[in-house]
Amino acid sequence: MPGDGLRVLQLYPKSDFFTGAAIQLSELSRGVQARGHDVIVATRPNPLWATKCERLGLRHYAVPMASEIDLRSVAHLVRLLRSEPVDIVHAHRSGQ
Repeated sequence: MPGDGLRVLQLYPKSDFFTGAAIQLSELSRGVQARGHDVIVATRPNPLWATKCERLGLRHYAVPMASEIDLRSVAHLVRLLRSEPVDIVHAHRSGQ
């Protein structure tokens, strides 16, 4: 339940949904949530991620994340972290 455990941000800098990395993130998030932690998933905009997260009871944020040095992405992430203080940020590598 939110508030009982850690607050974890799963940060995935892609929008794909059916790759191994995306499936791993989804399964990991479900497992972490099942252990009583509050999980937030942030990906590039994709309605499939929003729908999947909603079904799993996870909050989803669409963040542009154009590249590692994109200042617009940084601004979105800063706003996210200010509105949703987290204990752990788990950043997944994009492979690009």
